[in-house]
Amino acid sequence: MMGFYLIDLNGKVNPVGSRGIAPLNNIQRGYTVTQERAERDSQTMGGRIRAARKAKGYGSWQTAKKCNIAANTYEYLEANRTVNPLMSTLKNISVVLGVSIDYLVFGDKNANDHTA
Repeated sequence: MMGFYLIDLNGKVNPVGSRGIAPLNNIQRGYTVTQERAERDSQTMGGRIRAARKAKGYGSWQTAKKCNIAANTYEYLEANRTVNPLMSTLKNISVVLGVSIDYLVFGDKNANDHTA
């Protein structure tokens, strides 16, 4: 079904209003996308990074700056164009976005170690 969905930081996908409009309190910890994008985002490292960034309300360049990495490096990670990112890069991203490295790399939602 075509529509918009809210993805929270736990990866839970929730449909939003019939016109794709979610109440403001529902989008504070997530963002709206199509169902196809929601499913794809939860299956790749780049998608999980993008989901965590958008849930925080950051832009990609802003996140790159906070992570102390080049903007194009960050954008390549989100686009799944980087095969073997440096551990230090993943650590910086996980700290800035408040998620674990295990979540970013493997999609492990139960991992509680945010600092590696």
